Amino acid sequence: MKKQKKFDQNGRTTKQRRANLWIMSLVISYMKRTEEDQQKEVEPELEDIRCRLMSIRLINVRSGCHTSLIHLRLYMSS
Repeated sequence: MKKQKKFDQNGRTTKQRRANLWIMSLVISYMKRTEEDQQKEVEPELEDIRCRLMSIRLINVRSGCHTSLIHLRLYMSS
């Protein structure tokens, strides 16, 4: 019986060690990320913001042109 307990304890400690090593490797790989990688993550968000701003500007330009055309038509018809 003592040998079985020892084996079970060794098996548990081995599993715990593997789990600890796995967690440590995850933490280390996360910490090794370079500033470039972090910048790449930020760039899509900036692109999304830029696209939104451009679409708002285009909408404003279109509405401005539409308003100008209406005024021009009213002027020409009178």
